[in-house]
Amino acid sequence: YTWTVDGVEYLGTDGDTTVHYEGANCAPDTILNITVNDEPQPIVTNETICEDETYTWTVDGVEYPGTDGDTTVHYEGANCAPDTILNITVNDEPQPIVTNETICEDETYTWTVDGVEYPGTDGDTTVHYEGANCAPDTILNITVNDEPQPIVTNETICEDETYTWTVDGVEYLGTDGDTTVHYEGANCAPDTILNITVNDEPQPIVTNETICEDETYTWTVDGVEYLGTDGDTTVHYEGANCAPDTILNITVNDEPQP
Repeated sequence: YTWTVDGVEYLGTDGDTTVHYEGANCAPDTILNITVNDEPQPIVTNETICEDETYTWTVDGVEYPGTDGDTTVHYEGANCAPDTILNITVNDEPQPIVTNETICEDETYTWTVDGVEYPGTDGDTTVHYEGANCAPDTILNITVNDEPQPIVTNETICEDETYTWTVDGVEYLGTDGDTTVHYEGANCAPDTILNITVNDEPQPIVTNETICEDETYTWTVDGVEYLGTDGDTTVHYEGANCAPDTILNITVNDEPQP
């Protein structure tokens, strides 16, 4: 404190102080009483940011960048008000958490970070979220590949036939008519497609043969020798891949009298 009476600067470190000047020629005395109070505890703000962040202090409205490194700002409190102090600690930016995902043009990807569904039709995509309070950034990199050529199985059967596809183990019936089954390939794998064409059953190839009880007949279709002693016989072979069935009808007559 500097007293205007004597121009002297009095220090708070000297503690309570009284100064008394006697007034000359009956002038009034002048007295200075200085009371020294303890310094109040400062108001301290400790803030941690990263190198790529900034902090704006409400005390002075100044924006302090992390690129300036650790910073301390000290404002002296007037009239025994507490000092205000800002301590900024700057940490290294943590490594970002990166998700790399590959999809095809006809696929989508939903990121668990933001719950957004990103379509492959948008092409390659990068999404970057800044981590708050020095948390790591989160980054999504989506690479979109061309849709691979599908694996197509074309199968022709007849109405009375079935086809079991090795892809799904399902037995498809010719009675259901023409059928197309399409499975979407996961993770950009090719789609698998089954096309079943159902043709009308062709007319069977029928062999009618008549023999006597003491005769035999060898069919060229299967090379089997059929005996007249077995009586009338019918043999039916299903034609594969919609080929006509082959049928043998053997009629056995009684042996005539000699």
